[in-house]
Amino acid sequence: MVSWRVSILAWLFSWFMAGGRITAQKVDQLTFNSLQEYLNNEPKLSLTLQLTNPSYDMLARTDMVATVFLPTSDAVTTYLYEEYGVEDLADLWSNPVLNKLLLTTFNSVLLPYHIVPQRTLTSSQLTTGMQLTTSLGRPVAVVRSSGRISVQGGSNAANVVTANQMLANGLVVCHLIDAVLLAEPALLTPPPPV
Repeated sequence: MVSWRVSILAWLFSWFMAGGRITAQKVDQLTFNSLQEYLNNEPKLSLTLQLTNPSYDMLARTDMVATVFLPTSDAVTTYLYEEYGVEDLADLWSNPVLNKLLLTTFNSVLLPYHIVPQRTLTSSQLTTGMQLTTSLGRPVAVVRSSGRISVQGGSNAANVVTANQMLANGLVVCHLIDAVLLAEPALLTPPPPV
């Protein structure tokens, strides 16, 4: 007969290994057929949608298999202010040089750094120390602490604020994050046009 102490210890161990959460982590199976369709319909991602317009063809693919860490509009607003000094989006859109630089950087460096191709990982599968290779070819690391999940980029980290948004019949899993992940500083400048 197993003592109550052993049962409690086993339960505490499994609770700790699951990230300290008592409740099961819900997976939201959404009806969107592509990442682009999700961006078009999720209000928390309206600013991210505006910046990803040049990547429409890739994001509209219905056969994409990936785990995607999408920065919320609040995260993008903070990024624009910290990296470009933009306080008002009208200033950004009215400055053609800044606008082109931002759109090029966002779509050629930052967006690929948020996509982990060929893997569909829900929050329960994201474990501390896990290294995920992004479409940029650079890794991000997963950290679980106090029931929270964060993703560490080359220059910063972001917390998952909404997890497990399953799209495209389970081919894509999106996790909304509270910061734009930055690769190493040398990668933030896109290559010159050929």
